[in-house]
Amino acid sequence: MWYSFNCMKHPVTFPAIMIVMIGAAPLSPLCSDEYFTYREVSGKGEAEIVWTKLERNDSYIVYERNDGWIKKMILDHDTYETQELSYMTEKKDIKAVKKGDIVYLSGRQNGREIHKEYKLYGLPWIGSVEMSGLSFIKDSSRDSLFFYRILEENLTMYKLVMIKKGKEDITINGKTYHAHRIKIYADGLLSLFYSADAWYSEDGVYLRYKSTATPPGIPATLTELIQHEIIGSE
Repeated sequence: MWYSFNCMKHPVTFPAIMIVMIGAAPLSPLCSDEYFTYREVSGKGEAEIVWTKLERNDSYIVYERNDGWIKKMILDHDTYETQELSYMTEKKDIKAVKKGDIVYLSGRQNGREIHKEYKLYGLPWIGSVEMSGLSFIKDSSRDSLFFYRILEENLTMYKLVMIKKGKEDITINGKTYHAHRIKIYADGLLSLFYSADAWYSEDGVYLRYKSTATPPGIPATLTELIQHEIIGSE
């Protein structure tokens, strides 16, 4: 059985097993709070990425999806640090949970069970730079932030750093924004393999992402906002 997510103007369809495993109820699809659509262009072609951000008492629940995968994150309400992450394609389903200073990951990939542990060494775990960058740009006490990110494609944890680069005007689809810009690097020599820029509007909306170097097998990517709507829960 397949379920169609007909939220707003961009229906997306997933097998029922993907919905059950990721924890999204099929009878109450991803229609609440804030809704974002992005166009992603890379060496793999062009795709449309849909985000839904739901605010709860002490956290945000964030869904990211296109027609081939779905990712769910639970983020701390104040810091936007990741507390839990699930990711599913038709060949992979994983769930990672932060407990203390360790992230525990389990699931299946290509029919094989996976169990991994990642030590954070006192640094934050950020599963979504796109969403968590908002907290960073609002924190006037920091010009840089070291953190860990687990890449869903290869399940490798990388130490990264965000650096504030000031504000500049950018134009997307004919609209000009006076945007905050941050630079993101892999730590140490790995910076040769990954660096990127991200831009946010003055009210904190993630606008654009552009990678200039990437891990092996991951193409350089340009992502830009198409649509942002604030919608209410029924």
